Amino acid sequence: MSRHEEAIGDFNRALALDPRLASAYLYRGLCRLARSEYEPALQDYTAALDLDQDDATAHNDLAWLYATAGDAKFRDPAKALEHARKAAQISKEKNAEILDTLARALFVNGKIQEAEETEKKALNLDSDNKTFKDNLSTYSRRTR
Repeated sequence: MSRHEEAIGDFNRALALDPRLASAYLYRGLCRLARSEYEPALQDYTAALDLDQDDATAHNDLAWLYATAGDAKFRDPAKALEHARKAAQISKEKNAEILDTLARALFVNGKIQEAEETEKKALNLDSDNKTFKDNLSTYSRRTR
């Protein structure tokens, strides 16, 4: 609902009560990313990973930030691919959004054919997702 500031306040209060609440870091990170607050989002995702190294969502969110940040100093294609692959491994490639992120990480690393194949896997899991279809179209145009 685009009430990011209010949500960030709620997550701050939750973390004041329980600083080991990884989900609060992840959701606060999403709010911060939506506001293009890359450094605080990166800190939140890292804090969540510090609490659980096998959290597929934390790896996925970090991968997305590194692959798509609007500020070039936060983009890191190699780290995006590392975290996206880890998220896909942890989720056993059964999560469409994680596969979509992996496809984007592959794409920004110039692995266009792999990106296209991975986006098709995401669409097999969520065939009605318009964003996935648009992404596949983008990747497919680049392989022609």
